[in-house]
Amino acid sequence: MAAVVPASGAGVLVVGDTVEAAALRRQLGALACDAATAEAAMPRLVVDARHPFDFKPLAFRAARPLLRLTRPPWLPEPGDDWRTVDSPKDARAALAPAWRRVLLTLGRDRLAPFENDPDRLYLVRVRGEPAAAPPLWHVEVLGDSGPFTADSETALFHTQRIDALVTRNDGGEGAFPKIAAARALQLPVVMVRRPTSPQAEASALETVDNVDAAVSWVERQLHRG
Repeated sequence: MAAVVPASGAGVLVVGDTVEAAALRRQLGALACDAATAEAAMPRLVVDARHPFDFKPLAFRAARPLLRLTRPPWLPEPGDDWRTVDSPKDARAALAPAWRRVLLTLGRDRLAPFENDPDRLYLVRVRGEPAAAPPLWHVEVLGDSGPFTADSETALFHTQRIDALVTRNDGGEGAFPKIAAARALQLPVVMVRRPTSPQAEASALETVDNVDAAVSWVERQLHRG
């Protein structure tokens, strides 16, 4: 799709550092404004393209209209062994006693429920070089930040003798290889579902799941003048 031609005085603030946010900025071209520009003049439109698990209040909530661009969640297929839960605490409770080696990909700030567990080895994957090991009884930190493939993830699961995967339903292609590997090896997955956006509930926030739909929304809003 061709880049949108900016209207006079128009500005669209795209919030987020996701793949989708970057692609939307490229599509909008000169129409997209950055946060510094938005500080000086309130943007005409705001597209919230942050990570699906990021629902912190936006600094530009007064700007309307507001769109949420969020990638579709992963869905289980026939034969998958998924235990879908609401939180990391629920994920900890869902672990079966036989699962002794568990791969955690929840992010460093969501590991507290897994502390004080002497019966398992947790392999924790974090972005970049880990500054310190998480405070778990038995832990091995994997600092690899990708890119990953289904083959590389399958090899990791084999080498580390993984019994189960605990992850968030981030959606998207970049993190999907671990799901593909667990599916191929018929391993159980404890999946933390996405939180509900308080902002969406409060303001009936419109949501789309792809960049082209977000561009179309911007075009419609600008044509309304």
